[in-house]
Amino acid sequence: MKKLLQQLTLAVGVIFGASANAAVITDTITFGPDYIGYGETFSYSHDLSGQFLLGTATSGTLTISLTDDNSVPGGFAGLLEAAFEFIGTDLATVVVELFDFDTGAAGIPVSPGGSLFAPNLDTAALLALNADGILNIDVRGFLGADDLYINSSSLSIVADVPVPATLALMGLGLLGFGVASRRKQRA
Repeated sequence: MKKLLQQLTLAVGVIFGASANAAVITDTITFGPDYIGYGETFSYSHDLSGQFLLGTATSGTLTISLTDDNSVPGGFAGLLEAAFEFIGTDLATVVVELFDFDTGAAGIPVSPGGSLFAPNLDTAALLALNADGILNIDVRGFLGADDLYINSSSLSIVADVPVPATLALMGLGLLGFGVASRRKQRA
């Protein structure tokens, strides 16, 4: 009975010692705001390397603040811009790592009062973030025919982080296994 109790205590210590807590890590970039002209692409990165253990990010949200510049130029771009302004908005395309419709999007409405693009990160974006801690983003006017401003970008991720108490419990569990093993060798 005593031996069973010891083994049960050791097993509970190892189970609790292997757990981790979730931590929310946020990186915010504030831009000028920066102007994105017709046919231009604005590229930037969120660099979280060194802020979490690579491979532990389990979910995340990217929030980008965009504003319509409220102007209409001449030429063909002006005709397209005027058509978008007629419906009351500009449109933007956001590419997160490789383009897909899970995280990135085409035709995001951008109003003069400001708009937020806030998707959850998909599997491809999380894989890229877990590989090197960096998430690359490209923003441009829809079909190159819109111009707009980018104001800010915020990346929040949830990562599994072992806490000191968890590591201490794991250490005690391993110590217990060592003691039990040593007692077994003596017997």
